Amino acid sequence: MADRVTGRTRTPFHRQLYFWVLPAVALGILTGWHWPSVGVELKPIGTGFINLIKMMIAPVIFCTIALGVGSVRKASKVGTVGASPSATSWPCRWATRSPCPSRSRCSSS
Repeated sequence: MADRVTGRTRTPFHRQLYFWVLPAVALGILTGWHWPSVGVELKPIGTGFINLIKMMIAPVIFCTIALGVGSVRKASKVGTVGASPSATSWPCRWATRSPCPSRSRCSSS
């Protein structure tokens, strides 16, 4: 079926990656529920996958910032590339901070 605006054909939903994430999560839950020993044996694969994701975060952020700075035509606008995310993230971090669980660790006296 072609899209009316762009004229491109749409990929069927079962060929999209995000469609297969939900069945994979359900399969993981069922495996852990019904066969816990298999789930324990598969733990190294899950740990390796999480480590790969963590390893990719820093380069993706660096490339995003580098491309954002590189795409700015005026040098005066470069400061807003870094200042805008900082200005929006500080209020969110302040609003969601958790209270200190122990007063003895929070106070200096």
